[in-house]
Amino acid sequence: GLVVVKTSQDCGKCDIYVKSHENYKREKYPYTAIIFGVDAGNNMNEYVQLSFENPEGEGVFVPQNIGLAPGEQRSIEGLQFIPFDPHYDQSSTTLQVLVRLNGKVVCDYYRFTLNFGTRGSWRPTEVSPTEVPRATAQLTPNPTSGTTVLYYDSSLTTPTADIGVQVFDMLGKAHWSGSATSAKGSLLIPSDHWVSGKYLVVLYVNGHRSYQQILIKN
Repeated sequence: GLVVVKTSQDCGKCDIYVKSHENYKREKYPYTAIIFGVDAGNNMNEYVQLSFENPEGEGVFVPQNIGLAPGEQRSIEGLQFIPFDPHYDQSSTTLQVLVRLNGKVVCDYYRFTLNFGTRGSWRPTEVSPTEVPRATAQLTPNPTSGTTVLYYDSSLTTPTADIGVQVFDMLGKAHWSGSATSAKGSLLIPSDHWVSGKYLVVLYVNGHRSYQQILIKN
């Protein structure tokens, strides 16, 4: 199971606990998502924001930020780590929790080492790894200040395919979805009216998550 090691000292601004007993789902091929729980309490007399970050730059945590009112305690069931590399195969990573007050970091002492367990110990039950449809894809332009186009190709492994695309922000909110029936083609993503920031673009082939990439909107 998921092993959590707290690697640095409590700074006294908030109480943050990672639940080591929460289940996690690790799909070695072609996608990895680790899901676990977090309990956070605000000991300050002011509203604070908690930011969940990965110092190694291997991926992002969703949701990326939450707010806590004075004295509030909140349980986050299902904080996810989503690596940038869809073939990510590391056995551990780091969760860093930054506490912000009025936009300024007042504490960055919360660091947790997340050990994901034995490599390759979890496999999808509905299909074997070699049967999961693979796809190549590219976002152009990326970064973008307007729209962007996702060019995809799954024709080498799936001559016919149901293609689905979803775009999420770093809070896990879905911003757009699209679909196609051709195994090779492109989809225009209407990002021109979105606020600046990072978005996660996920490509599904025949219902299976086969590709993901971070889109940067300027």
